[in-house]
Amino acid sequence: MMRRFLTILSVLFLLLCVLIWVRSHFSADTLSLVRTGIDKPHDHGDISNAYQITSGCGAIRFEFRESEDRNRGTDLYAPEEPPPPKTTRLHWFASSPRFFDVERSTTGPGWRREFAGLAAGRETYMGNHAGSDLWYFEMPLWVPAVLLILCPARRTCSSLQRLHRARHNLCLTCGYDLRASKDRCPECGNPIPPPGVKNTT
Repeated sequence: MMRRFLTILSVLFLLLCVLIWVRSHFSADTLSLVRTGIDKPHDHGDISNAYQITSGCGAIRFEFRESEDRNRGTDLYAPEEPPPPKTTRLHWFASSPRFFDVERSTTGPGWRREFAGLAAGRETYMGNHAGSDLWYFEMPLWVPAVLLILCPARRTCSSLQRLHRARHNLCLTCGYDLRASKDRCPECGNPIPPPGVKNTT
């Protein structure tokens, strides 16, 4: 029962992956979880973290971005101004696929490594009063599709194998020839089902 449930779940996620792949060529979709008002020890800035999943151009990217507003705690803000409230927001937005690529930083260090269609990197963006660090990992959408197809493919192969063994009077468990046997398989010891009875072992 559990294997059947996992197979159905894998097929549903596989269909979802295919739909996202088709849509990614027309729109870059982003699901973002943003936390603001985060304070660190010995820091006068306003820290915000963003966790994002973006699909576009047949790929999917996982991002973590930490941004800091260094104006807070300086003369640009009134001393009596209260700190920003701590909030958590989840939102989704779409843009053109041509904006899917990561913008390379020209103001801070950054790196990017690619292998077999996979990519990982970091970019640091520095300004006069603000800055942010971006960590990301990208992969083509065919990677999760291949992983998701393994479970239903294995179940299909197993069903075809059992059907072949049943038609040729072979043990459904080990494949031993049962033409000279009556009650149990001499190889694995499993009982031989009567003709027309489905063996679920």
